[in-house]
Amino acid sequence: MNAGESVLFHYLSDIPVDFDIHYHTGFEIKYPVKIPEKLKLTRIFKAAKQREYCLLWTNNKDSKLTLTFGYKTKYQPKSSN
Repeated sequence: MNAGESVLFHYLSDIPVDFDIHYHTGFEIKYPVKIPEKLKLTRIFKAAKQREYCLLWTNNKDSKLTLTFGYKTKYQPKSSN
């Protein structure tokens, strides 16, 4: 993503999952977004710097789950004129 670009994302799971958006710098991982145990989420993420970002969902339970997700890159919120 380029600096200043936004992505609109959402997900829905049948059990709570952890979600994060992260990026790698050498051997280090940085987390601009880290959200624990949610069944659903809709959010807009705006990139502070140009880099590759990863979206990651983690199931911390010992059971299978169903997860649906979607996203729209280069998202532009509608202006309220």
